[in-house]
This record gives sequence, structure tokens and C-alpha cells, in this order.
Amino acid sequence: MWRRIKRIFSRASTGREHWTKERSSRRSISSLKNSTGRSDSGQEVRSFERKSASSKKGSWGLEKKADTSEDRSQRSSIAAVSTCQNNTHTAVTPHLIPIPVVTRSFWCQAVRDPEDLSRLVLVMRAGERIDRVVGKKWIQIQSKGYDKFTPVDGNLPTRVHWHKDAQLEEDSPLTTLGRHSAVLLARALYMREIRPALIVSSPALRAIQTADAIAKFLHTTFAVEEGLCEPGCWYTQCGKFALPRFLKANEMRSCNFSINLNYTPVVPSCLDKVEMERDEEQGYDRIEDLLLDLCARPRAGPLLVVGHAVTVHTAAII
Repeated sequence: MWRRIKRIFSRASTGREHWTKERSSRRSISSLKNSTGRSDSGQEVRSFERKSASSKKGSWGLEKKADTSEDRSQRSSIAAVSTCQNNTHTAVTPHLIPIPVVTRSFWCQAVRDPEDLSRLVLVMRAGERIDRVVGKKWIQIQSKGYDKFTPVDGNLPTRVHWHKDAQLEEDSPLTTLGRHSAVLLARALYMREIRPALIVSSPALRAIQTADAIAKFLHTTFAVEEGLCEPGCWYTQCGKFALPRFLKANEMRSCNFSINLNYTPVVPSCLDKVEMERDEEQGYDRIEDLLLDLCARPRAGPLLVVGHAVTVHTAAII
């Protein structure tokens, strides 16, 4: 009996010692986290495993050198980023993070000066499209024919703009996340007191939906420029160059889009010329000429261009 009681007490004391050690280690880790603070992005700065004192390398895995005050200030200004891979957190050392680290958005001087807002040109691409998430066969997967759309994914819209001779495999609409992203961008413009005097969009359905979401949030309208279409050589069907049938102005109005029917495009009815393009250089030259013409037009406020990745790339190299 006494042997059994001694055995129970010995087990309890061993467990108490183990619990005390674990508790002290947790306190040391929490104190280290509190001393390091948090990064600019709001993520908690995680502690790094330091090398043993007998190692020739420093605590960050680098060769030891004289630690000056400049190095200490530079080290403290860089946030340690933690990523989650396979449910395990891995820490990125500061020497892998580029300097300086941009942690907030930057707006040019034209946004701060109201007199220069008429010279401000914003170029963006359309939001997330369905075929990039589900695949090219998203219609067969998410619908029972062209008359009924029954999505099973929460990221897909509950309503799709069907129209006669629609080719939605090549002209895919936005996902729910893509439309919400457009609304968030419109809110960012509103918070910066940027009211675009003109919003122009590519004839692609995803670009039209992006421009429509921004225009409705800002209580304005948008126009369509057919010249902002992607290079015609990208639309291939059985070895032949063919563009999908885009929405017309009256069809956009019937779909409750905030389209401006009184707008005169820079190059009206140019889809036939776009269809004849045989290489990407012709498409780049067309988009560049159109952007320059749009920027040269007089307007009372900023210009917002909703296009594609090729549109943003062309605007960046002009």
C-alpha cells in the first residue's frame, strides 16, 4: 500500500516539474514576442531560433561582424515576415527582405494637388474572371445548358449576362471576388477624393463589369473603346483568327449597365481591324496609340482606363 502511494506521489512530482518547465518556456517565448512587437502589416513578429553560443555564425545565420548602431537601427526597422506552409510557420530572415520595404500604398503628387487632377490617368486591368478559376468548360460544369445557370461555387455569380450568340468561353465574366475587388478600388478612389471625369473600358465582358461596378459606386457612367481590346492574334479558333461577339450598346443597357450612349469613341468600329492582326506588335501599337489619344483629349478630371494586362504593360512603357 505504501509503495503504491509513493509511486503515485513520484509520478505527480515528475508531472509537476514537467509542467513548470513548459510554463517557464512559454513565458520566455511570450516575453520575446512582446519585446519584438508587431510588424507594419499587422502580422505578429515571430521569434527566430538562435544558434548555439559555440557556433561561429551570429544569431541571424550570418558571419559575425562589428554590430554598429546603424546596423541595429536597420535591423529593427525591418519586419520579420512569417508564412504558413503545410500548417508550419517558417520565418523569413531580414537579409532576404529587400530594402526599403514598402508597406503602404503610394499616391503621386497629382492626387494631392487638385489643380493637376485633370492630368491624372489611371490604368487598370479587369477583375478575376471565371475561366481562370473554374476552367474553360465552366459553362458545362456550372450550368445545365445555356438557359439555366446553377453555380455550386460561392465565388461564382448567381446571374450571368447571357445574350444571343454568346461566346462566354472566350469572353468570360467576372467572379464574385472580381466584382468585389472593383468595388473596393472604387471606394479607394472615393476616399482619396478622386472622381474620374471619364471611365473607358475594353469591350470584353469582364472589363465592362469591372467598369460598371466602379461607375455605379461613384454614381457615374462609363464608355466603351473597342481599341482597348486584346491583340487579335490571341483569339484563335481552329487555326482561324476570330474575335468573340462582344455586347452591343443596347444590350449593355438592357443588362442594366451604366453605359454612356452619347460617347464618341476615338476609333469607332475597329473590331474588324483588330481581327486582322497577325502578331502582338500590331496590338501593342494600337493600344499605345489609343492611350495617347485618350490622354490628349481635354477633360475636367481624371481618366480611368479599364483594360487588360497588356493595357497596363503598354501604359507602363509609354
